[in-house]
Parts: sequence; structure tokens; C-alpha cells
Amino acid sequence: METELNTNFVSKKELNHGHIAFSMARIPGSEHYYHGASDSGVYQVDHADEKPEAKRFTAEGHTSYIIGMALNSRHLFTGGWDKHLIWWDRETGKAVRKQKDHDKWLRGVEISPCGKQLATVADDMVCRIWSTKTGSLLAELKGHEAKTPNNYPSMLFCARYSLDGSRLATGDKVGHIVIWDTESFKPLKTLDAPGHYTWDPKARRHSIGGLRSLAFSPDTKQLYTGGIHKIGNVDHLGAKARIEMFDIDTGESLAVLSGSDKCKGLVEHMEFHRDGKWLVAGGEITRAGCSSWIPASRRLFGKWACRCMCTNLASTKWPTKYSPSATKNPFDWTSKSDRLLGQALGQAPPSWSFGRFCKRPNPFL
Repeated sequence: METELNTNFVSKKELNHGHIAFSMARIPGSEHYYHGASDSGVYQVDHADEKPEAKRFTAEGHTSYIIGMALNSRHLFTGGWDKHLIWWDRETGKAVRKQKDHDKWLRGVEISPCGKQLATVADDMVCRIWSTKTGSLLAELKGHEAKTPNNYPSMLFCARYSLDGSRLATGDKVGHIVIWDTESFKPLKTLDAPGHYTWDPKARRHSIGGLRSLAFSPDTKQLYTGGIHKIGNVDHLGAKARIEMFDIDTGESLAVLSGSDKCKGLVEHMEFHRDGKWLVAGGEITRAGCSSWIPASRRLFGKWACRCMCTNLASTKWPTKYSPSATKNPFDWTSKSDRLLGQALGQAPPSWSFGRFCKRPNPFL
């Protein structure tokens, strides 16, 4: 018996603004979140307000796109294409620490589940681990080549902690993955997912695509890589969204999950339900900002699109996260898992139709 899908979700609240939101971090237990934007601003929003407004931090901060964001109980951490990492006091909105973190564009900021470590990755192909308490550098993780096999510059797009905090995975443009121990900072395993990367040796001599997101299964036994299939037209991201499943112990590729013909583009973010039965993925995906898979059956069972909104999901039980369309945009469920917060382009949004997943038993679970 297959899971059925109705398209009757409605957007409950919307917030429009004139910039592109690249990153997001939500305060646990609330609908209050921060987002980093294309105008180099840091904004805070409380979607519980009747008329939510994006309020910008007034203190001087970044000078370029804010591409990564994370928080703990005291600070908000932001990383930008200006290569800097900034500690913000959440109460005052003031920058309390600013440091040049990398030599090239910073691509991601991840905080450990315990809140004590901060991982940043950039195009200098180094993952740096920082103490969130002191700002001191704890480790430099170097396991990725600076050049692709075709001698073009590579990029270290993503990093991700496991749910138990014992592992950290980093992934680069050509699909090379390193899994690190978060105490010794030594590499434990390497994996390769070259199916995310495209090299055109003839028409344009162009290097495109790449592994853009990572997600550990809740039991830390599997790793999922997100990106795009091989691209025929290298001038556009005209290929299906792609996710590859790996068994971490054996290194075996278990399966490749593909988007439909209407689900093309880069998978920039992935999140699991805590019991591991559902995987939600999204990013630069045309017509379908978010797609959902059942890992056990390796089936795509839903897809939808959004911009910046809060959606009622009373019929679902997903305490997971959500990725809307357009660039590298994180997403988050509220603590009750009945509302969905997402960030994307700040233009006026279109009309949306969201899928409601019925409670009918699924034989694949």
C-alpha cells in the first residue's frame, strides 16, 4: 500500500523582504529565528507575532553574503563570503568577536549538538573547528584536494555533525567525503560520490555541480549526500536532484535517490525525522523547493515549493527540518512539529499548494 498525497497545505504566515536569505538559525522551542542575507545583514524574526517583521541588527558586521549561521544559548555565529566569522550577542545584537576565518569564500557554519564546537568550511579546502566559548582554534581538518582531477579549483561546500556529536563529515565539489572523529579530530573514513560532479571536456571545458549537503542517519550508521546528477547543459543546473546513500562501516553505496523531471537542481540541505523514517531535502530545485523520501523504500513520495513562510502541518509528525527553494537556504520545524519555517528569495511569493501526508500505514516503514 503506497503513501497517498493530497495537495492541500496552505501557507499560514508570510514575510516578504527585498533581499535573498541565504542562512537561518531558529531559537529552540520558539518560532523566533535569525537569517543572514544577500545585503550582508543579519535579521531576526518572530513568526509568533501577528504581523512578523524582519528586524536588522544595526551593528557593523559582514561586508558580503552571509552564507552560514548557527547559534547556542548565548551567541549567534555567522560566516560570510567576506571570509569572516562573527560572534553576535543575541540579547544586544552587537558583534562581540570578528575574525578572518578562511583565505577564500566561506561556505558553511555548523555547530555541534553539545554547542561547544563550531565547524566552518570554505574554498580554501580546510575545515576549521572553533571553541564557541573562547573563540580559539581547536583543529584544522585537511582531507580535501585543492584541485579537481581536471586541474580546476575545487570547493569545500559542506560539513555536518552526527546527531550524537561523535562524528563530523565534510564534502567537496568532486564528491569526496571525509568522516572525522570530533574528539581526536582524526579521519575515520573516506567516501566518494562522483556522480554529483560534472566535467565538460569539450563544449565549454567547464566544472559544475558538486556535493552540496550531508546528513547522518539518526543512528549514525548511514550517510546521505545531496547534490545533482550529471549535467548535460553545463550553462544551467538542468539535471535531476540527486541523493546517494552510504553505509558508513562498509563504505558501500546503498542507493541513489533521484528527483522527478520536475524536480531538478541542487540539493542544498537535508534533514531526517528523529526515527529515521523520513528524509526531507531541498535547495535550488526548480518547481519543487522541498522533496521527501522514504529511505527504507528509497521512494520519492512528495515535493512542494515555498519562499519565506510558516505552514500548518497538524497532520504530520515530523520534528525535522525543511529546505525551501533558491540557493543555500536552511529550514526548521518548530518544537511541536506543527509549523514549518523556511527562507528563500524575498520577492512577493506565488500561490502555494502543499502536500498533506495521510496517516495510512506504510508497508515500507
